[in-house]
Amino acid sequence: MTNNPLDDTQPVRTLPPEPHGESSVYGSLDPDGPRMYQPQSGMGCGSAILVFGVLGLFALGIVGLSATAGWTTGQRTAASNATSTADADTALQVELVSTDIESGSFELASYRIQYLATQQSGMPALPSLLETGTAVYLTLQPTATLTPTQTPTASPPTPGRPLHPPSKQPLHWPTRSISQDGSRALRAQSRSVSGWTQSTNWT
Repeated sequence: MTNNPLDDTQPVRTLPPEPHGESSVYGSLDPDGPRMYQPQSGMGCGSAILVFGVLGLFALGIVGLSATAGWTTGQRTAASNATSTADADTALQVELVSTDIESGSFELASYRIQYLATQQSGMPALPSLLETGTAVYLTLQPTATLTPTQTPTASPPTPGRPLHPPSKQPLHWPTRSISQDGSRALRAQSRSVSGWTQSTNWT
């Protein structure tokens, strides 16, 4: 780049003097004067972390309370369903006891009564069912074999008394068997259990 000799003869425009007698374009750097850099005003990094931390704890608290409420409600619902199921099963077993006795399934009826005694110890009609179970148990026991009575032998005659021939007594056998008596007792118990089932509100 070459200098044009005509540029040296052109008038040069000078800058006006700065106020307060300063001649520099940028002015003097006064440590007590106003600063050229102003800090940004607003929320800093530490404040933002604190706010987000508080919001996070609040959200966790809401989630924990919701989970606790849901768990409590679920436990109550499960307990209610279990009680309803147990009541329905008890009512069914009571009905089947009467059915088993009428059909002659005495052993099965005895098992059902024992089950009811363990599941529903406070049932009002449990003593009646236990009596029925006792009658069923006695019926299931083997009957004793009856032995005929022996004919008495004639004693030797004593002097001075006439000799009478011994009377021939026939052997007496029972006309009714023990099993018939047991079946009649069971039928009576069955009718009582059936009447109790209809009078209660199990179904």
